[in-house]
Amino acid sequence: MRYRSLKKFFSLWALLLIALVIPAAGSAKSLYMLANHHINQFDAWNINPDGTVTYQATYNLSFVNEPSGMGVDADSATLFITDEFNVPGNDPAIELVNAVSMKSLGKVVVLDASGKPVRNLAG
Repeated sequence: MRYRSLKKFFSLWALLLIALVIPAAGSAKSLYMLANHHINQFDAWNINPDGTVTYQATYNLSFVNEPSGMGVDADSATLFITDEFNVPGNDPAIELVNAVSMKSLGKVVVLDASGKPVRNLAG
């Protein structure tokens, strides 16, 4: 008798967990991709709940000329895009982009210990 009540309890617990997890898994997510390393653009895609992807748009960068790396801060909805090389006269930078509006928030120039700009932020 005790076995049946435990089985029933765990079955109900499992159903409750499934009910809580399924809605969270059904929401769409975003994917950002540096499709071409040698142009100052990146692509945005939707990852649909069924696992398929849908192209959204291509966005231009304001400061980074040859994007090579990207990071995302989900809390602030900010993309961080690194520059591998620089155009003469421009210091290599990390460009910050608002992941909701897709507008540039500016750039951060990284300096080495002597105060000179780091030339290759991609490593």
